[in-house]
Formats: sequence, structure tokens, C-alpha cells
Amino acid sequence: MVAPYVLYNGIYYVMNQITTWIGHGVPSNINNPQKDYAVNGTKATWIPFESYKAIYVEILMANFAKLASAVFSGDYMFSQQGVDADGNSTSNYKEFYMGTFTPNLLLDFAIGLFKGNNVEVNGGVFKNIRSPNNSFKIKGKTVILKSLVVSKLRLTVSVL
Repeated sequence: MVAPYVLYNGIYYVMNQITTWIGHGVPSNINNPQKDYAVNGTKATWIPFESYKAIYVEILMANFAKLASAVFSGDYMFSQQGVDADGNSTSNYKEFYMGTFTPNLLLDFAIGLFKGNNVEVNGGVFKNIRSPNNSFKIKGKTVILKSLVVSKLRLTVSVL
């Protein structure tokens, strides 16, 4: 069974009857859920849904939907916090598609892209890695260096 619910004056009300409800089309003493319940009690069209903390859905589609600090939009999940086009910290995440907001964390589910400003990884297997400026690449078991400048650096390369 599916029943609509509304938020009115800070209280959720659920429809208690199979009917059509047009608030302005009913008598003024019951033209909102709060009044309806006050007058009709448990026989009201709307009854309070107090302290109910559950949601049941088969599918939820909501652009820029938020879950905790995560934003879901299209194929993306990203953080509410990030930087604007000038590199200033901002939470103006609705500018994501305009290209003027870069989130601190981004997941693109369509292509499997993961970006993060401060990523800590403990374990795992990494394949096909490159530096941002392409100065080195790891492809399979091959390390490709465009140039290597070493100054007071100890470099150990092991190939398994």
C-alpha cells in the first residue's frame, strides 16, 4: 500500500483514507492536516506520523539529492564542499554542471572515475597509473619515465 504524506507545521501527516484531498475545497475547520486531525481524530483524512524514522522506496530520482554530506546528481556522487573557479573554498555545489564548482570528492559511476583532494589508500592493486603531468606512467608491470631528476633521493624499483 502506498499513502501520501505531508509536512505541516513541523509534523508529518499520512493520508488515512482512500480519497481525493483538495485543501481549499473542504470546510475551513478541516482545510489542513492539523485541523482535520483536531476535529476528526483517528477518523481524519490526515493523521500524525510522529517520530517515524523510516523510508521505503523502490526507486528514488532526485537531482542534487543530499545524503549526509554527499550529493547525488545524474551519474555523479560528490561532496558538498569544494572550490570555486578561483580556488576558494565553497559549498555552492549546484554550480557543478556550470564548471565553476569542483568538489573535494567525486565519483562518476558511468565511467568509474574517482577523484579526491586528500585520498588515503591502505592496500589495493593499482594498474595503469600516470602522474598529472605525464612525467611517469605505470602500465601493467612497465614503468615509463620521461625524465628522472634525482637529488638527495633514494629510489628503489622492484619489478615482480
